[in-house]
Amino acid sequence: MLKKGFFLFQQQYGRFPTALEIDSFPYLPTSRTIQRSWGGLEKLREQLNLSITNYTKGQYRSNKSYEIGKRGLNTENEIESILQSKFGEVFVHTQKRIGHIRPDFYVYCPNGNFAIDVFCYEAKHHFLSEINFKQKTYDNFPCQVILLGINSKFNQVNIDLWTKNKRNILSSNFIVLDINEFKKFIYSLPSYPNPLS
Repeated sequence: MLKKGFFLFQQQYGRFPTALEIDSFPYLPTSRTIQRSWGGLEKLREQLNLSITNYTKGQYRSNKSYEIGKRGLNTENEIESILQSKFGEVFVHTQKRIGHIRPDFYVYCPNGNFAIDVFCYEAKHHFLSEINFKQKTYDNFPCQVILLGINSKFNQVNIDLWTKNKRNILSSNFIVLDINEFKKFIYSLPSYPNPLS
């Protein structure tokens, strides 16, 4: 029955499940049950003769890191283009050092300068981990910080729900947005006249 659950997941998603996915897949026991009964997920994967027994290291992890890095770079290029078209190249700084922090973008705006930190995530768990880390990083930051979460499977409704239910509430200088809400927000802001024109 357990093996059927694993192969059913593979049929639906084209790969075997990770620990987080096991807990949300109705045809598999929880990862805690797997830990108690089989000594952990890696050992169970070995018993089932699966090709990958550990998703946190090796070639699978290397490929995943490469994909995330490439997606992040493409997204940052897109964001930079949006910001420069709205505010002008002079007012958009990439990786500007502010104290000991280097946000992805720092924008000079008549309504108040702000920083943008772009991150890609795969699921709610990853999203919350990123937000918690960035919350500590930008603690006492001198201006508004936009945390821009990139994942086409989730939208602003998901982000708002997850953020609202966080144990450590974000302070008022944080805004957490998906790409669509980010664009609306950016285009609603005023900009300085271009000094180069």
